[in-house]
Amino acid sequence: INIFSMSKAYGCPGWRIGYIAYPPRIRGQLQKIQDTVLITPPQISQVFALAAIKAGKPWVQKKLDTLHKPRTLISQAVHRAFRENHDDNTHFLRGGDGAIYFLFSLPKTLQDDYALTRDLVNNHGIAVIPGTACGAPGTIRICYANLSGDKLLDAISRLERGLTAALIS
Repeated sequence: INIFSMSKAYGCPGWRIGYIAYPPRIRGQLQKIQDTVLITPPQISQVFALAAIKAGKPWVQKKLDTLHKPRTLISQAVHRAFRENHDDNTHFLRGGDGAIYFLFSLPKTLQDDYALTRDLVNNHGIAVIPGTACGAPGTIRICYANLSGDKLLDAISRLERGLTAALIS
């Protein structure tokens, strides 16, 4: 059995669509499980999923190529903000090359990831996810899949200012 999510592999996070590949002999058992699923993805998500699968690897690679610049710029901004104040640079950043987010380890002075998240949202207009919500206390999760151009640069500037301000206070 192989279960796939379209979210990361095909660049549609939040669309809640995927597929399963299985041997025909277990279809009846899988239908018992599927019967308890009370929602279905909207039709537009289903149409998109089929088109993405048909377009294949070249389309996926094109989407992945657009992630390099935001990934690099955000990583550099967080490193600048935390550079002087981080205890362990060996595990500072987590996230693979194909990911659409980072998990940044916070310095010991900023271990309350919920407080930092609230501060970034309320005072700097930056929405990040506290690592505790992802099973990784003492980190923040920064997604970079949906911004480009001037919006990306503005968000990165506000993020760096917010992190720097949190370290000072």
